[in-house]
Amino acid sequence: MLSRIRKSFAVGLLALVCALAVAAPLAAQSTAQVIQQVKFEQRIGNPLPLELTFRDEAGETVQLARYFGKKPVVVALVYYECPMLCTFILNGLVKSLKPLAFEPGREFEIVVVSFNPRETPQLAAQKKQTYLEEYKRVHTWAGWHFLTGQKANLDLALTKLGQYVNNRDDHLTVIIIGNERTGLWKKAFGLARPEELIKVVESVLSDPGAPPEKLRS
Repeated sequence: MLSRIRKSFAVGLLALVCALAVAAPLAAQSTAQVIQQVKFEQRIGNPLPLELTFRDEAGETVQLARYFGKKPVVVALVYYECPMLCTFILNGLVKSLKPLAFEPGREFEIVVVSFNPRETPQLAAQKKQTYLEEYKRVHTWAGWHFLTGQKANLDLALTKLGQYVNNRDDHLTVIIIGNERTGLWKKAFGLARPEELIKVVESVLSDPGAPPEKLRS
């Protein structure tokens, strides 16, 4: 009887360990581990097509130029109904932003772009509400932008950023932080630990930048 109890306990414990292993957040992985799993094409030097139009969470047609050029921008490329990685990416981003003195809308802009052309501004508005509530700084509302768009425009923007994939389920787990005015751009792994992501975000937001003509010389 005792042996059966021990066996049942061992089987149950093993099942629990396996379940926890599967359910453990990918964000707990180190940057080095994530790098081994994720590949991306480095194309940050390509000028962004700022004339491309998208729709914001209110359904208004907007150009990328509205968000790029005046302040640094944190860009997350996701799709809103993604059942796995996108949630980890956005949760990690919000967690990383909380301890920063910098705030969206004041020192920088956050632009979240859905690369699923079937998703709607209504869904984008729901996601904005969700993550702004998580961030707990309602006064930063104007600094968060959740966009949707047509396939052709999405594909071009993703290609210029080096993030294009044929199948959206194979999308890359990357957050892009940069300043179009100065030309300083960095990529951070969206599944990295929050403290690692913080370092990349702060390094861009704290950099005063150089005039574009100096960067080209």
